[in-house]
Amino acid sequence: MEHDQHKCENKAGGCPPPSKRPAAQLRKAGLIVLLAGFSIAGMIYAFVPEKPSSEENPSLTEYHDKEDVAVQRMWGREGSLTLELTRSLKRASTYTVLVIVVSVLGSFMCFYLVRDTYDEKDAQPTEATKKPVSGDPAKSEHDG
Repeated sequence: MEHDQHKCENKAGGCPPPSKRPAAQLRKAGLIVLLAGFSIAGMIYAFVPEKPSSEENPSLTEYHDKEDVAVQRMWGREGSLTLELTRSLKRASTYTVLVIVVSVLGSFMCFYLVRDTYDEKDAQPTEATKKPVSGDPAKSEHDG
């Protein structure tokens, strides 16, 4: 079956095997990034213990209240937001979510680049997809 095999007419001679094409490499990279991100996030979630927050410790409540007031007085809402962000980065669940988000965004970028850049260039009509051009546009191929 001649139409099952990939034909590539290139002036340089031949075409690279499917695994060496940029589109295939980007798809593979996107899949690797996604799987690696989920596996790393799973390891962080499973092996790093979730320590109780120091804010929940009743003996340190007064200290954190004074810290909140001092930060808000010096830097305003932005300072309070930064303080909350740094406190949340001390938890393993936050790192897990960050790793998942970064890996999903990275793989999405790879898949998006493949879709926009390489699919249009790689897609060449084959014998099965070519349709004969008829003079009458109202006539379909089923009207025999």
